[in-house]
Amino acid sequence: MWSANSTHLLQIWEDFVKSSVLGILLLVLGLAVLQSLIKNVLNHFISDSPPIAAEGRWPSDEFQHSSPGCNCCSYPPIEALPDFDWKTAEPLIFRPFKPKYNMTMGLSNLDPSSLIPMDKTYEERMNLRKFLLDKYPDIVVGINNETDPDIRSAIEELYAFVLKDYLPTRYPTMFRLLPAKDNAKEPIIQNKVTGDTFPATLDTESRSAIRGLEILGQIVDEDFMILLPRAYPKSWAVDGKQCCQLGNPNDYVLEAYTTYFPSGFDPREKLGLPLSQIHSPVPGYKERLQRSMDRFFDKLPVGKFMMRVNWTITTDLELFASHNEAQFSQRKGTIKPEELDINLAIKNEGLGEELASAIEGLEHGNTPMMYEYKGGPVWARAVKEYLRN
Repeated sequence: MWSANSTHLLQIWEDFVKSSVLGILLLVLGLAVLQSLIKNVLNHFISDSPPIAAEGRWPSDEFQHSSPGCNCCSYPPIEALPDFDWKTAEPLIFRPFKPKYNMTMGLSNLDPSSLIPMDKTYEERMNLRKFLLDKYPDIVVGINNETDPDIRSAIEELYAFVLKDYLPTRYPTMFRLLPAKDNAKEPIIQNKVTGDTFPATLDTESRSAIRGLEILGQIVDEDFMILLPRAYPKSWAVDGKQCCQLGNPNDYVLEAYTTYFPSGFDPREKLGLPLSQIHSPVPGYKERLQRSMDRFFDKLPVGKFMMRVNWTITTDLELFASHNEAQFSQRKGTIKPEELDINLAIKNEGLGEELASAIEGLEHGNTPMMYEYKGGPVWARAVKEYLRN
């Protein structure tokens, strides 16, 4: 769920009266699925997206890139951008507003070369990520069991693909591979923007898996969540006695993550949970999406990249918004139109009415409770009045 994230901040609202904060955040849940980053059927990962559910090679012989840590797979060719200038590249803009909100998978194909976008906010975001790692190390990265070889293997392959195969190929003006130093066997990747250098692979046992997750979050402005198929324990009560058995062996469980920009949730509370429980607070998920999501994971072919775009409005100004429901409920309160002090590009683009209609549509789609889940009672009236004024 790289949140997917990839999670991109498209709009920010500034402070309003009495030090309250109102922000608008378009969450781009980039469902970038890199299925060939597996050594066996358990080694799958997710990046703001459903994980992969099958082992194998890429469906075409043209996919020839591969990581030294992956003996059973190859990667698709990545198109290089030899003249790319990140300092002038504008952030991607998404406006997926619809007059009626219907909960669907809403998937579309993604070009593998477009997996990790770069833009002029890169250096600023890397500085922010360094600050967050220093201040909240136990929140922004997490691993369920660092000694589990399947989890480590998945992290190794994701790490090698991003640092060794993808970045220096796609963005040669920003990253380059250097030969190994001293007695080291692994090459080094140099970040030309920040000057940082990191090992290009995570194959040596001396490097911890958690350190690999930290580095991933320090070199790209993307959040990754790694899920593996597990037989998650299920329990129930019969005649007052607690019973328990292993469930579906293909339940996908969140085993590791590097999530610097959670939007209103604490990623630590999701670690070790299957998808069904991760999404349990989402109204309508069980009835409308759970079966489709599970089937999608199970049927997704090797080498298929998918993405999804969603939107929400948040009362947090900062990208790092890690709080649980109890903390959020303490901050609830209806925002009045006169309390707004905002700078909203969407209105300047002439899309004010489109967003206002989409806000109203949250109550009129196939999941009306989504309006309350997204916090509509707090901000909807004030925001719509501003957009239409």
